[in-house]
Amino acid sequence: MGVYMEKEAFLNYLNKEFVNKFVKAIMDYNMYYRKIGIEIMRALPKPFRNINRLTVNTKYIKNMDCLTIQFVTTNRTSINYQVIENAPFFEGLIDFEREKDEIEGIFYQAFSIEELLSQDMGGFIIYLSPEAFIKRAKNPEEFANEIIRSNVDYYNEYAQFHLKEKNKDYDKNIYISELKKIADEFYTLIHDENTPELVIDKFLEDNPIILKEGLKIDKLIHQSKLKNILSKYAHDLKPDLIGVDTSEKKWVIVDYKKANKDLIKNVDKTRTGLKSEVHSLKNQLYDYVEYFDEAEQRKEFKNKYRVNIEHPSAIGIIGKLDDHLNDAFNRLLKLEPRWLKILPYNYLYDNFINFIKTGEKFIHE
Repeated sequence: MGVYMEKEAFLNYLNKEFVNKFVKAIMDYNMYYRKIGIEIMRALPKPFRNINRLTVNTKYIKNMDCLTIQFVTTNRTSINYQVIENAPFFEGLIDFEREKDEIEGIFYQAFSIEELLSQDMGGFIIYLSPEAFIKRAKNPEEFANEIIRSNVDYYNEYAQFHLKEKNKDYDKNIYISELKKIADEFYTLIHDENTPELVIDKFLEDNPIILKEGLKIDKLIHQSKLKNILSKYAHDLKPDLIGVDTSEKKWVIVDYKKANKDLIKNVDKTRTGLKSEVHSLKNQLYDYVEYFDEAEQRKEFKNKYRVNIEHPSAIGIIGKLDDHLNDAFNRLLKLEPRWLKILPYNYLYDNFINFIKTGEKFIHE
């Protein structure tokens, strides 16, 4: 009993700290997204659209050893914590996913797609194990962005798809099936040694959701031209993609190269290193990043594309990496500058697959 009381007291304390920081993060992200021209509140569950009337009810359920965090709209803001001795299995709740005997957190939205489209969502519930809750409580800002991304993309992609299909017999799994089809085509392209680089470029441009969810970026600008107005470079620069990294809250420049390249040389030898193609990509990305150091060039870009970019970072997407080389690859990346991220195509694919799996959890009627 002493262990339970200790856990309850700790979770109660942590919950209040978490909720306050989580709500503040929602408000901060709302202001940030507005600055880059994205309205998120219309796509969030109803309670978050009226943050001044948000009530948070948290329950620790002993027999399930899990927490439920329910966000609802009431007459006044409050945070409540309650301990439940025994509770039945919740109707409609997906089976908990277990990994290493720890219950992983699950999102659960108690509304249908029709309610979503009418923007009349009354509540939002999260189910978490204490371990999963403590993990997220350490970084409520990141967790808030996770909630926002999932809901905004669910609304923008799934809801709009549903509207297009409203005159047909609707199956709630059609949207997920479409995403899986895109993923399968992408997998085939990056694993075919003969796929030209331009074909992959065109596929990513035609299916921007891979980049938006695989890289967590918004405000995509494809094939922009960085005019060489100071004659610093041999010619104009043309990055494949520029967008906003919503996690880091900064602009990022993305360029992709061939998917059939090996990334590491001298594997399992003393002088293991990144191959020359990776260094060539790094140098190219540096030119793109450096371009925005000059005020005149930033002004020229802003006049043309209506966005102001300062101190961007960069992502180079190239090659594929076998699982047994992950550790060696991560060790080599520690030597690279902070502004640079190198991402193998199979990592991008895995990130997109994770988004699809999250989407499956969010589709309830």
